[in-house]
Amino acid sequence: MLIAAAVLLTWYAKLGVNNPFAVVRSIRVYGDGGGCAVAAVAAEFRKDTVVVSKISVSDTSLSALPAADSSGAAVWKEVRPFADSVRAILLTYGRMTALICDTALFAPIRGGSNGVSAQFYEKLDILVVPPLNDEELLGTRNRFRPRFVVAAPPCANAPAKNILCAPAPSGKTGRWRYDFTIKSGKLEVKSNH
Repeated sequence: MLIAAAVLLTWYAKLGVNNPFAVVRSIRVYGDGGGCAVAAVAAEFRKDTVVVSKISVSDTSLSALPAADSSGAAVWKEVRPFADSVRAILLTYGRMTALICDTALFAPIRGGSNGVSAQFYEKLDILVVPPLNDEELLGTRNRFRPRFVVAAPPCANAPAKNILCAPAPSGKTGRWRYDFTIKSGKLEVKSNH
């Protein structure tokens, strides 16, 4: 009886989806009026949420890449999406991928080179872009075809269902945030604030 119970508990613990003791990984994109950041987040049963590693994005430069976390689940690297001088940061966290572009690095996409295909076409879960108008947001989404596009504010409205567009920060905090997680093998927006 004890052996059968041990086998059953081992099987249940490896399920991941229904296991209350499993680590839940998510990606958080957040910011305020001064810029935004992307963080790899882990949450365990009965423990506070822990930011594994994060990168800050500003209008002029990308900060130094964080080191890989101890588990090796969050990996950051600089990439060139169009095989030219345009650089971006790619986060691979578990089964999720996010490409982060700041305003300065993203500028060549605004120049009308929409015919150029990106190497990350239909391979990204999340694409984080600087503030863009509706036409530029749609062009960017069509060029990369990620699962979700997150546009930093100010952003008047989302021109498509998979474009997440925070309003311009207002009030005392001026903060905005999107949390993404994988449920049943599918990336979902867990919460937005």
